[in-house]
Amino acid sequence: GNLTVRCRGQSILGVGSSLILHWIPNVHMSGAAASQSPPSSRTIPASVSTLTVDLSQMRSVRVFYTDNELTCGDLVISSRQRQFHVLHFHAGGLKGLVRALEDWPMSCEVHSKFNAQQPNGSPSSVLYSVCQPRLSFDESHPEEGKYCALTVDAWHGFMDSDGRVTDEELARKIVFFGGIAPEARPLV
Repeated sequence: GNLTVRCRGQSILGVGSSLILHWIPNVHMSGAAASQSPPSSRTIPASVSTLTVDLSQMRSVRVFYTDNELTCGDLVISSRQRQFHVLHFHAGGLKGLVRALEDWPMSCEVHSKFNAQQPNGSPSSVLYSVCQPRLSFDESHPEEGKYCALTVDAWHGFMDSDGRVTDEELARKIVFFGGIAPEARPLV
């Protein structure tokens, strides 16, 4: 197959905001025609499914290595809706993709798992979490950080004797900026 990785767009902070993976499967890549022209110049038949993923919209990317040189293995992409895409790298190429992930400003390595069978202290898998860049204080909403999570006691304080919310605007602000404490979620 052929994997293309592109950084597209700029965020507020001037960093590339999207890392786009485009995969053309082996089904389309086999044969003499595939070796004579680059994938981008070929027409892909409608019957061949390709995969295009914007990593900035995903939850995480996990790399599982299957060789000691860290060039072969599996790339597992997890969406925010818990859907998974698995790409297998049997003939190398994984090292370059991992380098792109490490250089991409919106990814941060969360966890490396080491296996005693891997030589030289190499990881057997690495988990990257997709992190949105933080805004500076000047770029944030004026009420950002002003409210704590809505607690059960605070929620009951918003209710009148008939069970109606007395200050709906303030309750909404607290939920939006501070969230809801886990114990208060069934009530709110």
